[in-house]
Amino acid sequence: MKLKLTLLLSFILCISTVSAQQYRVAKSLKQTQPAKQIVWSPDGMLFACYGSGNTVRVYMADTSFAFSDIKTDEEVKEVWFSNDKKMLAVVSAKECNYYNLPDYTFIKSESFSTITWVAEFNTASISTIGRDHDSLVVNGKKSLPLNTLTSNNKHLSDFGIASAGKVKWGDYVLGTGYTILILSRDGTLRKMYGPTKSLITDITVSNDGKYIATKGEDKTIEFRDYGSGTLIGAVQSSSKSAGQDSGSISFSPDGKLLVSAGLDAYASLWDAEEQSLKNFLYGHIAKVNAARFSPKANVIATASDDSTLKLWIPVEVTNENMFDTLPKTSDKTFLTNTNSKQDSA
Repeated sequence: MKLKLTLLLSFILCISTVSAQQYRVAKSLKQTQPAKQIVWSPDGMLFACYGSGNTVRVYMADTSFAFSDIKTDEEVKEVWFSNDKKMLAVVSAKECNYYNLPDYTFIKSESFSTITWVAEFNTASISTIGRDHDSLVVNGKKSLPLNTLTSNNKHLSDFGIASAGKVKWGDYVLGTGYTILILSRDGTLRKMYGPTKSLITDITVSNDGKYIATKGEDKTIEFRDYGSGTLIGAVQSSSKSAGQDSGSISFSPDGKLLVSAGLDAYASLWDAEEQSLKNFLYGHIAKVNAARFSPKANVIATASDDSTLKLWIPVEVTNENMFDTLPKTSDKTFLTNTNSKQDSA
């Protein structure tokens, strides 16, 4: 009897812990193909979604109005909004096409000599990080000989770049192999952390610069102190699906929560400070490929193989108030495109 009571109390405690942060689906947006990735503009007023094809669909955040489809000649690898929200960059394997905002007219195309990842997008053009054989290439210039650096007893040049991102005060942060590299804008190596438990598939930094989080192909998420690289804690996905986990991770605007996508039809919400599970986001019927917090609001966007993009908000927030922290875009300059498409919620 005492054992049964103890197990019951443990179960209740577990349920209360996981359900401490409840989110619900506010809007479900239909896509023409499986949705693979989501990108928010720096101010959180726009977001874009793309799949494994060559089409990017751009939405206004406060109305979920899809006002532009951009088609490219090659499969889309990355999409970036410029920091001033005047341009959009659509990146394929070795090319970047620039489009004007808000009318999405084509501006120019830029070719890369190596496979390249975007580190930031300022007012005129993107900043890039690539790899040419055994060296990193930062903004077109070789900067770091990877064959002199080792990770988990292997040369870093043996690995590709999982992802690259920019911390607001100017560092470039990227994951390659089992190692985190922090570079200055000129490509100088500032810090190197690791090794991680498994091969890095995604990396992100909290807005306050407190944490670095990495996602490994073995479904492990590791949290590190940004300044020292000290491993603070790690969590393991509850997924029972087989395969290498390449789903995204993303911090909330205040850095207290982290959302992750993986191999299942749900996303997971984690406490970044306690490194513990908060809740699951159930609502998709196929694999969730990406989950991203808005940079300016407590809103999560998820993209799934079920060809939908969903917006999630805390249960206590109404749909009308979900973007109250943002300026309103409705009926303003962003509605100038005549090829607009309205998706049903």
